[in-house]
Amino acid sequence: MLVDINQDMVGARQSWGGRVQYASRLPWSLPHVLDDVMESVLTMVRDGNTSLLTTRGTRAPLPYTREIVAVKGSREPFHARMVPYFDSTDHHAFTPARIGVPGTSLTNWPDDFIHSTGDDLENIDATQLERNAVVVAAVALYLADVAERPCPRASGTTARSSPLDTAPESGNIPGLRMDFMDVRVPLGARRSIMQLKNLAGALPAAVLALVGLTAAPPSRAADVAKAAPEWAMNATAIEACSCPMFCQCYFNSSPAGHHEHGGETKHYCRANIAYKVNSGHYGATKLDGAKFWLSNDLGADFSKGQMDWNVLTFDKSLTKEQRDGIGAIAALLFPVKWNSFQTAEGTIDKWEFTKDEAVALLDGGKTAEVRLKRFPGMTPEPIVIKNLKYWGAPRNDGFVLMPNEVEAYRVGPKAFEYKGTNGFMITIDMTSKDFASAKP
Repeated sequence: MLVDINQDMVGARQSWGGRVQYASRLPWSLPHVLDDVMESVLTMVRDGNTSLLTTRGTRAPLPYTREIVAVKGSREPFHARMVPYFDSTDHHAFTPARIGVPGTSLTNWPDDFIHSTGDDLENIDATQLERNAVVVAAVALYLADVAERPCPRASGTTARSSPLDTAPESGNIPGLRMDFMDVRVPLGARRSIMQLKNLAGALPAAVLALVGLTAAPPSRAADVAKAAPEWAMNATAIEACSCPMFCQCYFNSSPAGHHEHGGETKHYCRANIAYKVNSGHYGATKLDGAKFWLSNDLGADFSKGQMDWNVLTFDKSLTKEQRDGIGAIAALLFPVKWNSFQTAEGTIDKWEFTKDEAVALLDGGKTAEVRLKRFPGMTPEPIVIKNLKYWGAPRNDGFVLMPNEVEAYRVGPKAFEYKGTNGFMITIDMTSKDFASAKP
């Protein structure tokens, strides 16, 4: 099997509920030219059936042959875009490292009618269904017919390859000219279009560990450090989780038990951690002031270095280089393997604290929220736990205890919200030298 193109909830009438057709990228652990081809085709079909519809019938030059409109469908625009990898649909069965088949999923979201009696044929738009079919067919045709030759080099940051430059109008897809596709491949990866090599070895080992391709337990910290440039990070976290105060996960490998409906007890630790880098760098890339957010569940037992799921959200202001650096450092901060790992992008529009309280908001609280309030001690000063290790960080200034007023992750099927449970602030410090000296 070369690739998996999954169609899940496609052909929706997009004007009902503001739906957008998403195409998922691959995880960092499985780089593949499928991402580039899908983005190229999706952009072509989207642009040719959205803003460019207004130029039809005028003298303006058209870069595409014709719009795609079904006889019994609407003439609505086509809202579509690529999104980071997510594992909440069926293509995830193929992408884990143990299988390793590159996959993408086409999904319309949000969908207020999913799994309900309102999920009827009236929600389908024949036009959008046809556009989706063109995207899938074009990607499949391209990958099935691509010739074996290396991707050409070019000066600058990208190499462009258009293997079908001289292709005639496709007989399989009437009206679609394949020569408008522009596949962009990073030069540093030196990919071969046909061989489609797995580039795991070209990525920092720390990044691979974070996305779950390889585990990075403490005993392998030295190996991870060798693959990364010199770096340092001093960061403060506003953290809260579902465990009672104080989180027992810092003392053993099984989270607190929670009583579910029906009296069943389940063990989990569902957390939100909002970080702000006070000072730091990754190679020549400055990290000062960078913000990122972790939403996760440690699972029922992480004694073997395996945790349940994690979403790493980068603030929109961060550059690619900053994200790469933070991803590599975060893999050492949490030296575990995740059953499920995703990256996302958002706006950490509030991150502030005083002696008595702390607040962090992701997308204004629509995606995630943490609000902490200091518990009164014997004096006006905060209660601080000292001499307790914070995950993989070798140094910290102590856990400043501040139970949460609310900690919530509000998007997707794994959304949660808790009030009055564990919360604290902590400042950590770590550098590449800490891990270079670790014994393999």
